[in-house]
Amino acid sequence: MGYIFRKEMLCAKRIVGTAADLTLIQIAAIVRITASHAMETKQLAQAWRALRFFNYYRLTLALFLTVLGTAPQPVQPLATSDPMLFLIVSNCYLFFSCISMITLYRRQPIITSQVQIQAFSDIIALTLLIHASGGLSSGLGILLVVAVAGDALLMEGRSAYLLAASATFAVLIQQSVGELMGFGKESSYTQAGLLGAGFFATTILARLLAQRVRESEALAHRRGVDLADLTELNAHIIQQMGAGVMVVDARGQVRLMNTAAARLLGITTSTHRDLVGLCPELARQVESWHSDHGIEPNIFRPCPEGNEILPRFSVLIQTAGTELLITLEDAVTLAEQAQQMKLASLGRLTASIAHEIRNPLGAVSHAAQLLEEATELNASNRRLTRIICDQTRRLNGVIENVLLLSRRELACLERILLAPLLEDLVVGLRAFPDVGDTQFTVSIAPPDLTVRFDTSQIRQVLDNICRNALRHARHEETTLQLRLEAATSEDQGTWLDVSDNGPGVPEEAIQQIFEPFFTTRRDGTGLGLYLSRELCEANLARLTYHPVPGGGSRFRIRFARDSGRTTTVINE
Repeated sequence: MGYIFRKEMLCAKRIVGTAADLTLIQIAAIVRITASHAMETKQLAQAWRALRFFNYYRLTLALFLTVLGTAPQPVQPLATSDPMLFLIVSNCYLFFSCISMITLYRRQPIITSQVQIQAFSDIIALTLLIHASGGLSSGLGILLVVAVAGDALLMEGRSAYLLAASATFAVLIQQSVGELMGFGKESSYTQAGLLGAGFFATTILARLLAQRVRESEALAHRRGVDLADLTELNAHIIQQMGAGVMVVDARGQVRLMNTAAARLLGITTSTHRDLVGLCPELARQVESWHSDHGIEPNIFRPCPEGNEILPRFSVLIQTAGTELLITLEDAVTLAEQAQQMKLASLGRLTASIAHEIRNPLGAVSHAAQLLEEATELNASNRRLTRIICDQTRRLNGVIENVLLLSRRELACLERILLAPLLEDLVVGLRAFPDVGDTQFTVSIAPPDLTVRFDTSQIRQVLDNICRNALRHARHEETTLQLRLEAATSEDQGTWLDVSDNGPGVPEEAIQQIFEPFFTTRRDGTGLGLYLSRELCEANLARLTYHPVPGGGSRFRIRFARDSGRTTTVINE
């Protein structure tokens, strides 16, 4: 056992030394060897412990025989043939047991050598004690059976059968010597033969029992390793889940809480392990759910600045104490996912419809334009014709935007210098029909600020936002002021604000301005801001709306974190 263990350890060291050049198959072999070594180490420790326990028995037996051998009146049938030999052998056996105890605790020499030395010493010592007590008729042969059985459990391979043969040979020699010395009987040869057969039977049974025990230990070890790996895997999966997971017992104590649950509940460091201390609102809903299992949990906000959370409850273990599994999900994320699924289906449907509508719409628009050019139309018919032309143009704009969404190309992120881009944008906006006396202000800090964005798509986003401001933010009392301000900082990254001094978006419409087909103008399509936000997300940016105190609107584009100053730019 020790030789095999040292050999596999040496192989493992050589393999680990060249781990940089190993394939995946070789790495898997190392894992298996490591697990095998762990099992081998455990079996080796158990073998040392079993050998020590058996030596305790040997030491107790030797001490007991020594005491009986030194008694004033010998105890029949001990030491009846040769008291002096019995006393010398029992004392030597006791001394050997003490020396074995020391070597066992030092684990030197190796375990296989110690087992063999102690086993054959047992046979020699016990055979001499049987001879000194008058042979097999003394009944001490049972001590040899116990010694052979105990040593056979610890031996490997054919050594156990060699031990049984040696014990049988020793008994036969003792019987022959006893007969020559005059105290042995011829009938004892049968007893010696039966005792030898008992040695072999005991050895076989001991070997089968030892093999069954080792197989059971190996199976238990493999199951334990698999269970530990599965437990670790489950814990890793739970910690990496996007949804929050909590396990609460019947007393309201939190037994498990993953990282997502702590983040959703706004828990950073807390000594509370009870649900009431961690989140009173969630504890109240759990209590209500326990009292009425049919009640549906409500969306709640754990803290004023946190997101809304949708809890779900289910019984984990139904025993004397019920454990409750709580799943927490971000309501905003769920709404966004549902919105994305709805919009994906809507996009495919509207794209197919748009293709079918475009051709007849073009024919209607062309016919209305020809009809408008007719000289015999009166004023009322001309007004109706203009309505047809205006509405067909509006409908065509909707179709163009829908088709643009359905065939939108992937963004090609580039380094863009903002200063020339915004200046060129302002020049284009001044030619817009609704610009009037609008005042434009461009502010960039630092002047060489750059962002990562697709060039054509950032133009489209900024054009949509600015044109939206020119249409909706104008009022008669003051001159419209449109400001484009870009800045960067270490903590907030890089952003671009497009703000105006108009009346702002009504509070009831703020949550809907980025939804498709939502508009407050009769001639609007409601796709401009939605398309702008989608383009920003495709470029790893985020478009948000912020009302300005005192009146006005501000749309902020927060760019990817790696935006900032650079010398390699695309100068528009």
